[in-house]
Amino acid sequence: MASFLAQRISPRKRKRAAMPHLQPGDETVSVRAASTEEEPGMASTDIVIIGGAIVGASIAWSLREEGFAGSIALIERDPQFTCSATTLSAASIRQQFSIAENIRLSRFTLGLFRELKKHFGDDADIGFREKGYLILAGPEGGSILEANHAVQLAEGADIVLEDAEALRSVSHGCPAKVFPQAPMAARAKAGSTPMRC
Repeated sequence: MASFLAQRISPRKRKRAAMPHLQPGDETVSVRAASTEEEPGMASTDIVIIGGAIVGASIAWSLREEGFAGSIALIERDPQFTCSATTLSAASIRQQFSIAENIRLSRFTLGLFRELKKHFGDDADIGFREKGYLILAGPEGGSILEANHAVQLAEGADIVLEDAEALRSVSHGCPAKVFPQAPMAARAKAGSTPMRC
């Protein structure tokens, strides 16, 4: 049976429970995976979070930030996150969605990234750099891009809708052939540096 490590995040550590990584001295408990039988002495907990990378860790942290005082077990088989999806991802963040809830989630996360040191201290650095995000649409996708742009603006996203000519003016060094079939584009405006190819 696979073994996992779990970290209990106690209420007294609330302000420093940032993105929980297992450290020497942390209260940990060994948990068995997929056990269907009750085991004597098995610890009980109020909330169990399976997976401790960006989603699991942020849920645990947010629960504490919102004042949850119960017990939380964060279960992760890779306590250093070296092989987690978060560590291995391209790690981009965008606000160009068609669903309001996705835009709100991204805007919340973007705000947290921008204020990371305020929440986690001066040493907090995740390597976050705002470089912008570009969505291109061909002639048949222009109306979809426009409809999505309206939703994005309604949710407060700082997105600009541009035609191909305007896009070329901000895409320094990109050959014209990059945009031949994309007469319209949506790109992040705030905090973005000029696009480069």
